[in-house]
Amino acid sequence: METLGSMAGERTNYLSIALRARGAIKTLKSLKSAHQGLLALPNPDLQQDLKSVLQSLKAIESSEPLHAKLSHEAPYLRFEEVQTLDEVSKSFKDAHLLSSLQALLDGGFQPDDMRTAIRLFSAIERRALYHYSDPSWAGSGV
Repeated sequence: METLGSMAGERTNYLSIALRARGAIKTLKSLKSAHQGLLALPNPDLQQDLKSVLQSLKAIESSEPLHAKLSHEAPYLRFEEVQTLDEVSKSFKDAHLLSSLQALLDGGFQPDDMRTAIRLFSAIERRALYHYSDPSWAGSGV
């Protein structure tokens, strides 16, 4: 019974990732509907999340596995964060992803950049929730 409790505790990190991504999505959508950029934010949480994702995606693009760059270059440090972002980056097919995120961080407001960021955080949220609710954990006995 103890292993089931510890497994649920390990999966809690995935839930934290999903909740953080959901918060970013909500903030991005409200900024988009208000026609405001990130610099209008009184709260730096979204900026920090964007910066962390951008830095980690740049580390992934260096063609080395993200888990090999667990240093100051890749702010996503927990295994669950690294795994989720690595999986999302492999499935995310947007050539302008990094430039869109950088433009948002620089204070620009382009609806396409906002949509790209929303799609990215939605993919992160979906992937994290998949891992959080993955039924294979229950029967693995690990």
